[in-house]
Amino acid sequence: MFNNYEHLKKVNKVDQIKLDTILHEALTQLDLILGHRWKVTLRPNNKVYKDDQFIIYRIAREGQKEAYRADCLVHTNFKDEHIARNFTQLKEYKTIVIAENILPKTRELLRKEEINYLDINGNCFIMGENPKEDLFLYLDGQKNKVYHKETYNRPFTKAGLKVVYQFLLEPDLINHTYREIAERAGIALGNIKQIIDGLIEEGFLVRKNKNEFAFIKTEDLLDRWTKAYGERLKPALEIGTFRLLNPNNFINWKDIHLDTKKTCWGGEPAANLWTNYLKPGILTLYTDETRIELIKKYKLVPEVNGNIKIYRKFWKEEKKIDNKVNPILTYADLILTTDMRCLETAHMIYEKYIQKP
Repeated sequence: MFNNYEHLKKVNKVDQIKLDTILHEALTQLDLILGHRWKVTLRPNNKVYKDDQFIIYRIAREGQKEAYRADCLVHTNFKDEHIARNFTQLKEYKTIVIAENILPKTRELLRKEEINYLDINGNCFIMGENPKEDLFLYLDGQKNKVYHKETYNRPFTKAGLKVVYQFLLEPDLINHTYREIAERAGIALGNIKQIIDGLIEEGFLVRKNKNEFAFIKTEDLLDRWTKAYGERLKPALEIGTFRLLNPNNFINWKDIHLDTKKTCWGGEPAANLWTNYLKPGILTLYTDETRIELIKKYKLVPEVNGNIKIYRKFWKEEKKIDNKVNPILTYADLILTTDMRCLETAHMIYEKYIQKP
């Protein structure tokens, strides 16, 4: 999706130092919690994931007895989207998430899926293969003194989110004129410079040469966009929640004839169409049709707890008219559900359609 440039080397080096610091602070904190009869350490790993392995020993008179061993997945602020991004490693290999901060709702999801974790304050869920004989640790409620709530500047306002969305779809758009960018995003021309300045300030844009910019930290940008989209823009787009007049039509949702010039599938049905994997529990639509048109055309009944959610389109029609939103918006919709089956499908979409070698 994006190209890397020399500027990125320094960023990666700084990031690696930060991750190493988090890893060792977390191990030190757990060491203090466990006490002198236990030892937490790292050992080289020559398996699929090449980073060091996390090991806990029990110190007894007869020597050291290994109680737990796992691969490490180290992050700064670990969120639901990182479960999606690393789904294969977390579910198929014995792995522990080690992070500066893990939000409470993400910790809960990890525990539910029996994925082990540890943060730098000692909050942890560590379960050996046989908890009765090996090791089981669960500590929660340790206050995080480092993590600060994310703040948003111009790129993550409602207008900014529409522009960043276009950049995620077409990174080279950054080097078009302000007028072209504004027209593509459907916002006022006067906002564009502030949004671009904000992306530079946030460290997502670097100057490639005198006349061109290039995007870096693209995974972080996608994460920031997804979170801000869910908090700021998506709620303002909601038209309503409905159910189908004939409940049987929900099972055969693919047979519903959409006016694809105005309406398309998002969320779980879009994910099904992209992957042929996820069976939708909620049907999501993005549309330019009016509420009355939707009710009449698709035989909908307004219902607060309905299983159809409809949102206003926030983008201008893309060149290709399709019955589903593109992979980036599908991915974001899935991440925002905080549902494990949706996160697994988000992982599939990310690897197949978004991530570039």
